[in-house]
Amino acid sequence: MGATVLAYSINDPVLIEFMREGTPTSSGVHIGVTQAERNSTMFRAITLIASSLAMLPKHLMKRDDAAGTTEKVREHPLYELLQYQPNNYQTAYDFWCQMLCSAMLHGETYAYVIRGVRKRPLKIIPLEFQSVSSKLNANFDMEFKYQNGSKNITIAADDMFWFKSPFTSDGIHGKGWVKVAAEALGLALSAEKAMASLFKSGTFVGDVLEHPKALKADRVEQLRQQFEERHSGAANAGKTVVLEDGMKLVPHGSSAKDAQTVETRKYQSEEISRFSGVPRPLLMMDETSWGSGIEQLGIYFVTYCLQPWIVAIEQSARRTLLSFDEKKTHYLKINEGALLRGSLKDQADFFAKALGSGGAPGWMKQNEVRDKFDMNPAEDESANELPAGSQAAGGVQKPKEESASVE
Repeated sequence: MGATVLAYSINDPVLIEFMREGTPTSSGVHIGVTQAERNSTMFRAITLIASSLAMLPKHLMKRDDAAGTTEKVREHPLYELLQYQPNNYQTAYDFWCQMLCSAMLHGETYAYVIRGVRKRPLKIIPLEFQSVSSKLNANFDMEFKYQNGSKNITIAADDMFWFKSPFTSDGIHGKGWVKVAAEALGLALSAEKAMASLFKSGTFVGDVLEHPKALKADRVEQLRQQFEERHSGAANAGKTVVLEDGMKLVPHGSSAKDAQTVETRKYQSEEISRFSGVPRPLLMMDETSWGSGIEQLGIYFVTYCLQPWIVAIEQSARRTLLSFDEKKTHYLKINEGALLRGSLKDQADFFAKALGSGGAPGWMKQNEVRDKFDMNPAEDESANELPAGSQAAGGVQKPKEESASVE
């Protein structure tokens, strides 16, 4: 007995609903990735977070507990992969932008780790979110399936670099903004569509001239031309309006309905900004001047918006990219200080104090400061020595390199 085949018309509502992308919302708009990207506030938030994190320096560090020091491990293959080029076709900037955009939109992001000698990573290949499925098996280990064309490939948990959004209900799968912000996006897109429909089909009227009597068409046209010649344009601005034959000038402004639509669009932009955590001025939403508070704005952005993603990436890298022995001494450090350098004057004041200006104990060498500005080391031997009053002379303790570096 043959299998039953169901046939649907191309216009059948059931088929249309099945093929429609995204999450249904109360506004009637289905929200998927494409719809989310079309919202200017959401687009700005995603690209700002992704690009800001992508351009931050990412260094593989090694800690020596006995000596109390840390250093960058440039000879390790991970250093090149994380900081410059993770695979043959992407720069590190491209790779991190793709990974972060996927994590924000979908809630999770995946990359396949190709290993070489001693199982050290050779390449990190980002995978499309729709092609990967993950679950926790009976042994409480993660399982990953990758759909590559007609092939279903199993990828070991040790070979999958992945991280998720901070919001998760099961501890395994993160929830992306496309789902959690679906209602806000749906209403925002509906308001935008309403405004677009108004501009396409609506009528926009300027001031209205009212006449107490019915006029012939040629007389109406004559009055209109006379009024525009006398009062239209910048040269006629502010001139006194003189009307004849009992005519009245009736201003015709925007209606309360139009104003409400505009307010709805503004409010929805604020709603969407709350999901991202990006400060309003960075989303181009504030009408006020904020230049004087840009330093505090940057601190807020890094601390409350970027830092959760930074921690997620650093800990995920330790879980997957480092061997068991390396985890004891190695770690990934994303240097958020690159976004908080301040003005040249602020940097000059900071490094002057670091070198012992004003009588305070110094904690940096001259050549260390020169290195921060990509300058060649000074030949003077004293440039490689700590200033008087530093840790070597019994002064303050030298801070660890991972917190002081701004490379």
